[in-house]
Amino acid sequence: MKMNLNGLFWFLIGFAASFIFFWFLSRSKKRQLQTTQANTVSQMASSLRDKISETEAEQAKISVILNNMIEGVVACDKSKRILIMNPSAESIFGISSKSAFGKSLLETTRNPVIDQTMDQAIHQKMRVTEEIELHYPERKTLRLNAVGFEPTEGSQSVSGILVLYDVTEMKKLESMRQDFVANVSHELKTPLTSIKGF
Repeated sequence: MKMNLNGLFWFLIGFAASFIFFWFLSRSKKRQLQTTQANTVSQMASSLRDKISETEAEQAKISVILNNMIEGVVACDKSKRILIMNPSAESIFGISSKSAFGKSLLETTRNPVIDQTMDQAIHQKMRVTEEIELHYPERKTLRLNAVGFEPTEGSQSVSGILVLYDVTEMKKLESMRQDFVANVSHELKTPLTSIKGF
């Protein structure tokens, strides 16, 4: 019996040693796994921070460009609801982009030709050019360039962009040039007619 007890004792000691060995081994592997997971999460967080920084930098560039353009720019969704309006467009229509956001193009511009131009561009996915007279908030002549396209992922469903050129001064100068040419032509014809009469 002493032999069996002695064998049982060494068996239990061996079993306990094996258990402790495997327990340390599993804890070591668990720590390695946790360290690997922590490194992976850290790398993902770093990559995400970099992407966010890149996106913010790109957004800042676009914002600077839009805010400093002379031309008015309006971006709409497929229902012609305004998503973006730059300061030049705000000035042309006499409305702030915050109050225009989400409103229909017709409600904001109060001009059916602008609405129809954008509608045609969005539905036909093409570029449409038009020239119009705007009477509110002040009398202006505008050249419209509208382009419609299939919205891309992450574009807030932008389906059309409208670019507005204020050509009022150019039209006034063109009118003055035509008047000048007509006057000069008339002034030159008058002496020639009297000379031919002799």
